[in-house]
Amino acid sequence: MPIAAVTKDHIREYRKALLKLPANHAVHPKLKKLSFKDKILQGVGFPALKDKTKQKHFGILTSFFNWCENAGYVDNSPVGKIKIKKTSKDSIVKLPFDHDDLQAILEAPLFTGYKTEKIWTAPGKIKKRRPEYWFVLIAMLSGLRIGEIVQLRKCDLKHIEKGGVGWVIDVNADEDKTVKTPQSVRQVPLHEKLVNLDFPAWVQKVGGGKKGFIFYGLLPGGKGEPSKKASPKFNRFLKKLGLHSKQKTFHSFRHSFKDALKTAKVVPYDIDSLMGHDSDKGSVKYGVGSELESLRVAIDSVGKKLNFSKLF
Repeated sequence: MPIAAVTKDHIREYRKALLKLPANHAVHPKLKKLSFKDKILQGVGFPALKDKTKQKHFGILTSFFNWCENAGYVDNSPVGKIKIKKTSKDSIVKLPFDHDDLQAILEAPLFTGYKTEKIWTAPGKIKKRRPEYWFVLIAMLSGLRIGEIVQLRKCDLKHIEKGGVGWVIDVNADEDKTVKTPQSVRQVPLHEKLVNLDFPAWVQKVGGGKKGFIFYGLLPGGKGEPSKKASPKFNRFLKKLGLHSKQKTFHSFRHSFKDALKTAKVVPYDIDSLMGHDSDKGSVKYGVGSELESLRVAIDSVGKKLNFSKLF
């Protein structure tokens, strides 16, 4: 179709399709090789793109037709005033947990002793390290997204001898796992606190089901966002501590982690690599040796002012 033949109706159709496009369509194993149309047809039941991503895609189209108009290829841009509205949910700014919040979490019954296997948010005498114990510590000390943590397999915890790197968490899109963006695929050194608490040894004892998932019991069944079972569970945990709000959720661990790296004066390039963000210097592809060792130093700077002495 010639550019000049594109009408406002075509733009509206594209907008309608964009609203139905599944999240992670570019990296999800079942969707990434499909056409735009088939991604929509096969993606029913998958979570939709976030407003920010929709705005970005539609903004590219808008910029292109503005350029066409300025260059004389079309008399008027067919996009005109057509826009994608943001939802109020996406516009809420998430806040990090501050030092007192994080300390309160570390002094919760989950880490100091809980009542029963089912009532692990109430204080008691049971001191058994449950999956939730490790899940929260990984979020706090590694900055991983909740969907990345819940999809971790036993084989994703690796020990690298070269350069003295030691244990790392390998975030990947192997088999039927999903990641948010291509930059999300990365290796994150395991924080020294998690090593000292013997997380690697605990992982080896986990059954993990047929596919070896570390947090098998927190995975949802069927299609949908990997975190849809874990997210409400941990947000209820935060509510019990009086720490949950529209601006503070489980995702706040990630913001706190990033803030801690900035406070420690970690260079932006290393922060992007640990967070799984795109970097101004291009795609970050950390390997073994000195580069991962640099990230190890960075990640071990997190949590230095927190008191972990009450953890069993």
